Amino acid sequence: MHETIAPHWDKLSRLRNEWIAQLEILPQEIRSARPSGGWNILQVLEHVIISETGTLGYMKKKTAAPWSEIPQANDDHSAKATQLNEALKSEKRWKAPDVLPEPSGSQSLDNMVNYWDGLRAEYQAFLSDLDPAYYDRTIFRHPFSGPLDLYQTLDFLGNHILHHQYQVERIKTML
Repeated sequence: MHETIAPHWDKLSRLRNEWIAQLEILPQEIRSARPSGGWNILQVLEHVIISETGTLGYMKKKTAAPWSEIPQANDDHSAKATQLNEALKSEKRWKAPDVLPEPSGSQSLDNMVNYWDGLRAEYQAFLSDLDPAYYDRTIFRHPFSGPLDLYQTLDFLGNHILHHQYQVERIKTML
């Protein structure tokens, strides 16, 4: 993996692993208990995995084009990425984008973690093989903030996990 994206990847991996460790110590009945009108903890995890799956798919599709045909991220993109990431760092509740399916919560924690392990292996392969000329190109489009470059996308994914860690803490207090 290229040295400029390795720190972003390492942070994302650390956040994921810490969150999984927190979820694994919860009893199954807590993970699957659904507070009134909201998602249970397994649905929250499923949402994050669905989001990461879609993000990787989008980046793969976008980078099938030559890097020279993809716009470079500009100051407007950076400002919107900063707004997105600051919003995700907050404990404020946000509605999931309509492009994402409603999580079912029907998978076990072990099944989801195994799937996520495979997905993260796909990310590593993608990032390791990606030509650095793509890094500052808008290779992902977030439904709310718009185009993001690779660095902004990796930061979004990390802050997305943080945001949902807050959500899990809220759910635990409601049970």
